[in-house]
Amino acid sequence: MSELWEKIKAARLSAELTQEELAEKCGVSRATVNQWEAKDPSKRINPRKQNLQKISEVTGAPLGWLKSKEAAIDDRWFDENEDWNSANIEERIIRERQEALTIVKKSLKELYTMAMEEKLNNDEMELIVALTRTLKRK
Repeated sequence: MSELWEKIKAARLSAELTQEELAEKCGVSRATVNQWEAKDPSKRINPRKQNLQKISEVTGAPLGWLKSKEAAIDDRWFDENEDWNSANIEERIIRERQEALTIVKKSLKELYTMAMEEKLNNDEMELIVALTRTLKRK
């Protein structure tokens, strides 16, 4: 059985969000998110119902799972995220996001070069246009 604070933290980390980002998306302060995730019960507060709903929407974690007293975090998640309770977890999320952004930028440069050198066929060009339109709608 997992406690609510553990589920909130696991949901946030699975969504690759920092406490600051979850706070912004939920309309609360980073300190509030920190209190939701506090390991020390004397420093912990539970989110209001509307905030729990927001956490579910933002992270993709099922609301029923967050609310359930019996539901636990899958042991495989703990195995894959050994540093989940480390002070360095926020830094890891930011570092991984920056690494991914670097790869995306490099890929976009390569794609631009391919387009300028007219090395893309019609299907590839249509795929790029469709992807761009989809991403602009987000």
